[in-house]
Order: sequence, then structure tokens, then C-alpha cells
Amino acid sequence: GLGGSQAYPLPLPELKTKITKLLTEVTEEIVNSEKAGTSEEENKSNINMKLLSVVRGLSMLDKPQHFEELWTQLEQSCSTEPKKTVMKNYFIDTVGMVGTPPSIEYIIKLIEEDKMTRYQIAHYFTWMPHYVIYPTTPILEKLLLLIKSEKLRTITIVQNVAVTSFTKLVQQACISEERKTSYPTYVTGEFCSPDSRIVQEKLIPFLLSKLGSASDANERNLYLVALGALSHKNVISELIPYVDGSVMKTGVRPVTELNRLLATYSLGNVGYTRPNVVIPVLMTIFSN
Repeated sequence: GLGGSQAYPLPLPELKTKITKLLTEVTEEIVNSEKAGTSEEENKSNINMKLLSVVRGLSMLDKPQHFEELWTQLEQSCSTEPKKTVMKNYFIDTVGMVGTPPSIEYIIKLIEEDKMTRYQIAHYFTWMPHYVIYPTTPILEKLLLLIKSEKLRTITIVQNVAVTSFTKLVQQACISEERKTSYPTYVTGEFCSPDSRIVQEKLIPFLLSKLGSASDANERNLYLVALGALSHKNVISELIPYVDGSVMKTGVRPVTELNRLLATYSLGNVGYTRPNVVIPVLMTIFSN
């Protein structure tokens, strides 16, 4: 079954059949408990075990199209529309929990094709840094392209969540001192580093560009905090003008007190990695 070792994956057709069976059972249990008025709590443990088995099975799928074929199979197994909705919710949730490159590519495709709701997209990005197992450079680049896309740019709340979560993922995967123990780098080698193009030439310029073109103080706050969360030495010189207020002399819209406070907080955050650079700057500002 799917509860055993992953060392000997099942043949693809058998794997899809087992996942379909488990998700069908979960859907039936949820729909029937709603009809009967019984609490989901009564079934929760059993349902959670089945969903973990589904995640285990999905992690064996090594191509994005396998996920697509599986969803077609699942759709055909649904007898009613309410069941199809419940099943799709659980399917998307479990695919999001897999965290492998093929599963992430499939999620990106669903978002691009308008096959996920705003809530599902926001939920996915909220938990994404926690679930991604293999943050390969191609996957990070595809996620950044999605975040920059018109699709997400038009949904402000979702894009805000996506920017925050993606920055956290890049910090964990490329910059954090703990990245070598947080990810299976002993098998794969390092996915990226603070000097990687995805960090220095793609994400940092994107965050700085959005910060400079922010239409209001709230949007500016988002990018100030994201730059601080990244904790990369290259953002120090970019944050200082917001901390000391000198950025206002360059024609940027008025910087609010909260902007300055968050810029200071972000500079302090980066300061953990470069205290010799940041502390003198902060001391000068505080003494004034």
C-alpha cells in the first residue's frame, strides 16, 4: 500500500488507482458526515491518515502530466457536483503538500489556467515555504515568473501572500545558514546560495523595483518587510535611505513613520548577518 516504503514505488496505473480510492473514500466520509450532521472531528484521525497516504503516493509522481491524468481519473469517479468540489479541494491541498518539482509545476499550471480559486492560491502560498522539499533553481524561477505575472498582479491580497512566502522560501533555500541541513543537500548538492542569480539578479531587483514604484504606504511596507526577511547583505544600502528618510529627497512619495519603522526593523533583521555594517548606521540614526 501507500503506507509502506517509497523505496519500491508502485507501477503508475496501480499508484493512480490507489490514490483515487483513498481520495474517493475521504470525499464520501466528508459528504456523508455533513449529510448526517455528525462532526468531522469523529472521522478526523482516519481522514488525516488517508490524506497523508495520498501525499505519499503523489510524491512518487515524477511528471506534471501524471497529476493531470490523475485529476481526470478522479473527476470521472465523482458521481455528483458537490463530491467533485470536495474532492478537488482535497486533491489541490494534498498536491500542495508534496513539495516536489513536478507537483509545484502542476500547481503553477492550475493557477495559470484559472483552475484554482483565490482562496486556494492564497492557501497554497501561505504553506509553500513549509512544504517545498526540492527548491531547485528552475522551480524558483518559475514561481517568481508566476508572482510577477498579470494573473497574480491583479489579485493584490494573493500577490502579497505570494511575495512574502516566496521571499521566505528563497531565504530558507539560498541564504539561511541552516539551508544545508533543512534540505537534502547531501543527496542533491546545494540548490542555490546568496550569490545565485535567482537571488542577486532576479528576486532582489524585483523587490526593489516594486518598492520604488509602490503606489501607497501599505504596498511600500510589504516590500520593505520582504527585503528585511530576505536577510541579504545587498539590501542594506537600499534600506538605509528609507530608515533615515533621505529617500524623500529623490522625489519618492512621502515616506510615513510606519515605513521608516519597518525599514529600521528590516535593517535590524539583516543586521544579524552583517552586524559590523548595520550597527554603526543604526547608532547614527538613533543618535539623531
